[in-house]
Amino acid sequence: MLSDDRRAAGSIAAMALLWGSIGVVIRQVDLPAVPIVWGRVVLAAPALAWFVARRTPGRWRWRPTGLMVADGVLLAIHWTTFVAALQRAPIGTVLLITYLAPVGIAALAPVTLHETVSLRIALALGLGVGGVALIALPSIDSSSADGVALAVVTGVVYVGLALLNKRLTADYGGAELALWQVLIAAVLLAPLAATSDWGSPGASWLWLPVLGVLYTAFAFGTYLWALGHVTATRAIVLLYLEPASAIVYGWVLLHERPSLLTGVGGAAIVGAGMLVLRSPTDELVAAMPPAASP
Repeated sequence: MLSDDRRAAGSIAAMALLWGSIGVVIRQVDLPAVPIVWGRVVLAAPALAWFVARRTPGRWRWRPTGLMVADGVLLAIHWTTFVAALQRAPIGTVLLITYLAPVGIAALAPVTLHETVSLRIALALGLGVGGVALIALPSIDSSSADGVALAVVTGVVYVGLALLNKRLTADYGGAELALWQVLIAAVLLAPLAATSDWGSPGASWLWLPVLGVLYTAFAFGTYLWALGHVTATRAIVLLYLEPASAIVYGWVLLHERPSLLTGVGGAAIVGAGMLVLRSPTDELVAAMPPAASP
């Protein structure tokens, strides 16, 4: 029977493979970034609330902390800039910039989370960064300046979000943390969504429930649960499977044939994930202090 840390690592890998298709889905929605993200979090909230109520009947309550509010704000910024970047620059370029964030996470994790980054994890991290670079290099010249700038913001915010999620999962659990994050993001984005140009309702809006229930309520809740059982560095390396799988989705669904560099980059990313999955348990599970409650 698989241990919790092995099961958690497999869950993160599975969610990364699912999230690899999110760029294809977002391209199908004929809406600006803010309405897409707002629709996603609003539709995710009821599904997450139902799941939390089933898991913790009678004990579910709002426990506001400064860190929780900051977590929701970071989520709103991260998802909005990510969607906006995907709408303005090639997917490969956005992924290259966003997935350079693990370098910052690996550098900060020993200080902020008291995690030890082993040689094996450092090697996997290097393979992952190198793989994303090879995937994105062919598309850098065609990137728009505003798309690149938004991707930079996405990557920077990603560092803080990943570290804060890791810190808060011990207190809240994955599903409850995801619920409060999407509720805070929904409130924060509501005024912007109300003043956005939604246009006329169309068939593309049917993708919003898919983004909310499948990609957010299910996938995000599962990811945050798993994050409570593995180190932040290990989780972020496994998430490199997202850009690797995005190549396959683009090839099959959008008829975007990958180049040789793309194939080599994808192989490097898969290799990074395998290095992490095969790492000894005592090398990957680290102590984490409880979240502060100011």
